[in-house]
Amino acid sequence: MNGLQRWLGWGMLCFVWVTLVDGFGEERRDEDAFVQQRRQLRHKTRRVIFNNDGCDCLYFPKNLDITEENFLLQRTSPLVDTHVDSIFYCTISSGFSNFTHRTERGHILTRQVAEDLDVKEKINITQTLVDQGTDVLSWVVRWCHEHDKECFWSFRMNDTHDAAHKPEKPYPLFPSLKEEHPEYMIGELGRRPPYGSWTSVNYGLSEVRDLAVQFIEEVCANYDVDGIEMDFCRHLSYFPSVAFGQEATDEERNLMTDMMRQVREVCEAHGRKRERPFLIAVRVPDSLEYSKAVGLDLEMWMREDLIDLLIGGFYMRLNPWESLVQAGKRHDMTVYAGLSESRVKGDIPPFSRNSEESYRGRAHRAWEAGVDGIYLFNYFNPKAGFLREIGEPSVLDPLAKIYYATVRNRNPNSYLKGGDRFLNVAMITPQNPLHMVAGQVQKVDLYVGKISRPERGGTREVKLYVCASGEAEFGVAWNGTSLDVPVKEDAWLVYPMDPLMIHPGKNQMEFRSETGPTTLHDLLLRVK
Repeated sequence: MNGLQRWLGWGMLCFVWVTLVDGFGEERRDEDAFVQQRRQLRHKTRRVIFNNDGCDCLYFPKNLDITEENFLLQRTSPLVDTHVDSIFYCTISSGFSNFTHRTERGHILTRQVAEDLDVKEKINITQTLVDQGTDVLSWVVRWCHEHDKECFWSFRMNDTHDAAHKPEKPYPLFPSLKEEHPEYMIGELGRRPPYGSWTSVNYGLSEVRDLAVQFIEEVCANYDVDGIEMDFCRHLSYFPSVAFGQEATDEERNLMTDMMRQVREVCEAHGRKRERPFLIAVRVPDSLEYSKAVGLDLEMWMREDLIDLLIGGFYMRLNPWESLVQAGKRHDMTVYAGLSESRVKGDIPPFSRNSEESYRGRAHRAWEAGVDGIYLFNYFNPKAGFLREIGEPSVLDPLAKIYYATVRNRNPNSYLKGGDRFLNVAMITPQNPLHMVAGQVQKVDLYVGKISRPERGGTREVKLYVCASGEAEFGVAWNGTSLDVPVKEDAWLVYPMDPLMIHPGKNQMEFRSETGPTTLHDLLLRVK
């Protein structure tokens, strides 16, 4: 190649590069002020998002006067001086189409269900409020805006608490829609799917997808919410193919993506009308691959700018938080760590996965991974002290924390055949012990936040707690360094740790069963 050819070649490359860069710039310049406003609101500070499942309406204390003040005192007004910047309020939607806000597209859930569900001294206040021309969603929205907080309407896309329904013993939350259209459901009482619940509605049907869009459009038209949460984790069953043992097809994923396009169009249209965007949040598994297998093509949703907030995690954790953070950042998404309450049974005293120390550790670890905020699900004590701590890493740093290897332990196969192939984090709890034979070595990763030094000097007290059974001797190594002989404290073997041994993020432990069988029941790291 002569000099002229090289010069022409470089010139062409430069021309293409400038054209591409200029093209991307033009694309952004072509965005109108409304879209730019939405992108800015997407990145608004949300230290903590508090999801309220709406049971403060369905199960309101019978001995209290039905007033706005008394209702808000249950779960909302005590949040005023906490790190909670956003409230996601769910008007029940259990099962699909039941709501406690005023709706013409769905069914207003006015039935008294407390006694049938063995909840004592509680009443459903929906009918009383409707008679007064209001509802709980209106109350929560108004309170949030008066106190400079966001309010999203949370829509459970396929809630199946009604799976206990039987014709001879109807479940009180079984919606009239499913009675009138049993063909909308994925299964039937005598044909239960092995994955998910038989009362899941089938999103392969246009009628179901259209209803979901209509429910969202109606809220956008009638309520001044800041956004819509589409909670796909309640519950994660959308197609018969998946429920009966296959993976979702490309066609099925495209149907869901098309529905998401419709939702964006609806939100944009109503947002422009009121001159303020409706943001779209999705609550999904923390694995793009697992989500795609059940029918949710998150990568496509982000690529097409169909969502604004990406909330990961539910009954199970599949990946370290870095995985979802990296996926979101590729597409300018804000990413939130979903911290659901632990349902692990048999926590070994004196520790608990639902303790404040545990929530601190979970939040601290998530911040270390780069999330934009913390999302709380199924936690309803608005007076908890950690709500004034977990939204700011600098506040969390000096506080006592517990880091468990596993906090949520639902089997990934619950909703997807072979779903455990997507599991990339440890699964060790008293319900999921790790059995070892003589000579076997097991590696377990424990993810930890950065351990800061005390402001007045000295060192932090850090201890590794291991609960094991069996007569065999076994050794423990931390990041390749063998640990000294532990101290026995009740059911735990306790290993004092040098804080300098602890890496922010992943730490690898090795457990070796030296002389015989050993069972690991639980393990955690405590920082004080």
